[in-house]
Amino acid sequence: GAPAAAPPASAASSSPLSLVYSTTARIFLDQGNAEAAYESLQKAGRLGPLGNGAMKTMFEALVALGYPGKADRLVLRQLDKCPDMAGYNVIFGHCQMAKRNYGAASSAYDQAAAQDPSSTLIRLSQGISTIHQAMATRGRLRHALVFRGISFFFSEYRKRHSHSQSQSQSQSQTKVGSDEEGERTRLGVQAAYNLARAFHHLGLSHLAMPYYEEVLRSFDKKKGDGREQGGLIEAHCANPELICDAAHNLACILQDSGAWEAARRIYMTYVRM
Repeated sequence: GAPAAAPPASAASSSPLSLVYSTTARIFLDQGNAEAAYESLQKAGRLGPLGNGAMKTMFEALVALGYPGKADRLVLRQLDKCPDMAGYNVIFGHCQMAKRNYGAASSAYDQAAAQDPSSTLIRLSQGISTIHQAMATRGRLRHALVFRGISFFFSEYRKRHSHSQSQSQSQSQTKVGSDEEGERTRLGVQAAYNLARAFHHLGLSHLAMPYYEEVLRSFDKKKGDGREQGGLIEAHCANPELICDAAHNLACILQDSGAWEAARRIYMTYVRM
């Protein structure tokens, strides 16, 4: 499915009337009327490029409406007016992912990456769409797409890993357990999980296992530091649900290989009801 994350914020400025329509759309959406919010955003889009808040509201409205087909036309019209805005390409890519049109989605994400190459969301979206496209393709092209899709996850993993190493070298200047360190840990754990999940989705369980184990080691480290709270690690260090998901996925791999006792230990150690 499409990544459930909002697109990168745009730098466009909105006219006063467009801002009124955008604010009205936000109110409609908060009231649960996604259709009215979508119509207000259409009016705002006719006046010019949508601002940061309107882009976020449009994405949420499209999610609530289940990515209707007419959303493609709205986003394409906005792309014609503002071809250099990555957010529109990301939303268009999300819509194509929901329609299982993985080739078009991948092209849209590639265009967004050209406009915002530093975005983690876009890199993740590129990897997901390319792997889905590979699974729906046969022949030699499939292997090329698999390598390309995995490369996006690897690049993010290496980026987080190298950043963590460089920060650990200057640890004397950073407080241990600070919010900055916790954020670095959380992003590193997420990158490891995403890479493991990509390998697992491709059926390469033996390659997924080391990265699932890396996610679980982040739990063990915080548990050893005495930061465990009610069986779950602190939220700023890693997402507790991510730990449970990684443990469940790793246990499933072990069960498939016949290692029932190892799978049982994984469940007993990391999964909490």
